[in-house]
Amino acid sequence: TNLDESIIHIIVEFLCSNILRLLLESKQSKTYTLNENLVADHYYCLLDWIMASTTYLFNKKSLASKVFEAIEMGLLGQKLQGSVEELVQQDKKKNKRASMAPSSIEGQLSELLDYLTEKPIHGSIVIKEAAHILLIQLCNFLQNFPCKEGIEIMSSKVSETDDIFKDQKPLFYIYNDFALFSLVEVPLPDGNHLARLILRDCTGKYAWDSKINYNNYIHEIPPPYSLLNEPIIPPTEKDPIVYSQSDRQPGVAPKASDDPGPPVDQLDDLLQYLGEVFPDCLPENGAPLNQPSGVRQEYKKSVETIEEALLQQADADTLAIETMSKNLPPYEDWAIIPPQPQIPSSSLHHCRLFLSHLGFLTFDKQSAFSMVDYNQRFTRSLQQLDKTSGREMLKIGVIYVKEGQDDQKIILRNETKSEIYAEFVRGLGWPIDIATHRGYLGGLDPKQTTGVTAPYYANSIMEVIFHEITSMPTNPSDDQQIHKKRHVGNDIVHIVYSEGTSDYAPTTITSQFNDAHVIVYPLPNGLFRIQIYRKENVQVFGPLVHGMCINKELLVPLVRQTAINANRYVRYNTGGYNCGYSRPFPTRRRALDEIVERFKVKRPYEELISELLTK
Repeated sequence: TNLDESIIHIIVEFLCSNILRLLLESKQSKTYTLNENLVADHYYCLLDWIMASTTYLFNKKSLASKVFEAIEMGLLGQKLQGSVEELVQQDKKKNKRASMAPSSIEGQLSELLDYLTEKPIHGSIVIKEAAHILLIQLCNFLQNFPCKEGIEIMSSKVSETDDIFKDQKPLFYIYNDFALFSLVEVPLPDGNHLARLILRDCTGKYAWDSKINYNNYIHEIPPPYSLLNEPIIPPTEKDPIVYSQSDRQPGVAPKASDDPGPPVDQLDDLLQYLGEVFPDCLPENGAPLNQPSGVRQEYKKSVETIEEALLQQADADTLAIETMSKNLPPYEDWAIIPPQPQIPSSSLHHCRLFLSHLGFLTFDKQSAFSMVDYNQRFTRSLQQLDKTSGREMLKIGVIYVKEGQDDQKIILRNETKSEIYAEFVRGLGWPIDIATHRGYLGGLDPKQTTGVTAPYYANSIMEVIFHEITSMPTNPSDDQQIHKKRHVGNDIVHIVYSEGTSDYAPTTITSQFNDAHVIVYPLPNGLFRIQIYRKENVQVFGPLVHGMCINKELLVPLVRQTAINANRYVRYNTGGYNCGYSRPFPTRRRALDEIVERFKVKRPYEELISELLTK
């Protein structure tokens, strides 16, 4: 049911205010007993409402402030006011370190991470885990769920050994003691490589493939380009000899070069004219200016020597040009060609670039990265971590009771549905193909011995499979219908849809499980009567309570949520066969903490870089 966004805002504000009130009361009063499970349920409820909103709630600044204030109180036990330095200084246990509080942002964040690893002021690890779950879920999945692969996929199915050579080993790092990185080089069909980063944290496993992309189009390599525009030894060209045929009369100015008439040596004609008009410009012997002057006797020998040297140089140049023209390649072979990409010699070349481009290889990040003791024990621990789901996995039985049926054998043989019951089942979850479903199946057989389809519901924090008895095949030769009872008999919660006039007895299907029953009776007026049965050790769970009558529009979501809450309460709050159950988030976190504790290796920054450069 789509609610008005203003209603969701009111509910979120109320939950945040109540969390703050409960935590502040426990902090201010020594006699007040904090109900940690109640506060933790507030955080889980807050997560459900924020994720259910169709708009981005944090666009409203006041609402975002209240949500993060509640998260701070849950994680630290106090509000995070001012800088991290002020927070550290408030901790009496860290007075010595507070006096040396780092001034850089990196140092402040490091101090905050250290502070978060300690027990909060309110003293409840349960509340801290709930606040941590809320924060991580918002960071990872707010407006990012479901992914394009489908709602049943949350964690990546890619592993380090996919798509790589057998002799290649992945490189593992621990980042700030809360996440595990792995890096591998994946060869591509075209001969190139890409860097694959796989990250594991408390919510699941995520993989990224990274390839350097300089542009988004393919272009041809340009042809070779020559730095020389002309041949290295260009042919010599001499100006043509002009034989002057001047018909100028003495004392008359020379003609312009573009005047019509016979060819004239303009310089020769001009010099002759100047000697005629300005006789004082003539040399002492009176020779015309257009005739070479004779060499004076004292310089004659030197001039002859120079002339002889010039003639010898001209002969040598001619011989050198002829020799070079026979041996020198054409000038086109001296072209410059664009360099080709280098073939990296390091097997982790692209992984190094990926970390470097993201800023992870700087010297000030050395404290964040730790190397891993890679061995068979580490591989087994990693496989066990990958088997731990990031979401809760619930299975709920759905029983259909027709008019006049009150015996287990008869009820389990039901294989047809009334129209209104079929509509009810479609509202609980969407049908999935059991053979191809990649999510939680709750014990249903992918070989379809337990049916072809089943109702399935999921969100960012849980997967629910419904064991609906009419969807399972009926064995005519089996009065007990063991293959049906094997599933519904082991479910903690049953949703019973009864079309009978008499009340359904919760002991109809005998089992040591079946701790809670949510029973629905359709009424003639269009409403639905609700009965809730629970064992003595199971407290009230809600939102539906015994004796309610609700309309059709609210029926299915409230019945589903009531069954989920009942399942959670029985699993996490009762003893007996439910001992050892914990939510997936702290389970994965403890598995990660164990990996960090057992396999973390402290090595110098130089060794970390050496791993990337020399492998």
